[in-house]
Amino acid sequence: MYVKQPKKLLILNILDILRKYTDEDHRLSQKEIAEILKNEYDMKADRSVESDGLRIRDRVQ
Repeated sequence: MYVKQPKKLLILNILDILRKYTDEDHRLSQKEIAEILKNEYDMKADRSVESDGLRIRDRVQ
């Protein structure tokens, strides 16, 4: 069972996933990000939060 997590923590975890698993030649789909969140962080996200994480990554690079 998932516990509702703060949105900011979820976005930070998505950013962490993107830093660990992606680069210019290796991308992740939203489905893959959701699976990693579930398996490694025990978190569940809806598509809008995942999209927010992707937009944040674009600003960081």
